[in-house]
Amino acid sequence: MYQILKTSPGQYQFLTDYGIVYVVEFSDASGYFETSCALCALIENINFSQIGPSHVKIGDDKIGPTVSEIIKMQCRANDGAVLFVCDPSDKRELCRSKLFDTWDKRYNNGQFHFIRAVITHPSGSLHIGLIVEAINPQANNFIDEFTNSMQSIELKLN
Repeated sequence: MYQILKTSPGQYQFLTDYGIVYVVEFSDASGYFETSCALCALIENINFSQIGPSHVKIGDDKIGPTVSEIIKMQCRANDGAVLFVCDPSDKRELCRSKLFDTWDKRYNNGQFHFIRAVITHPSGSLHIGLIVEAINPQANNFIDEFTNSMQSIELKLN
């Protein structure tokens, strides 16, 4: 795992052995939920990107545990949940979804609920998921809110 630097509230960075800086940011995710969502203020969307040579295609086994640790830190700091939405703009959303699945299998150790959904719409599919700490007293409520909202969105789209 890489050393994590918290650069501002909801923003982290780490530097890889290959000179690539990763930025991990959390933002309001309420737009993905119904307007009556009681827990939306405690659900944040994760986005991560790299700064540096993007053409470097080296397998780096430290990135997964580092991003996973940042997600855990953010969930625990806010007593909330993290939403991930796999960006479909480059048609690699399924790869991103599989990456989250792999990270869940490798680094979760049963400490977090990892709930996925695929929203199918006329122009494609949106892979989306929720991560919430298992011991969070609101965990089941977060899961219910996510599940209900994703089903509602799917119904509206089709």
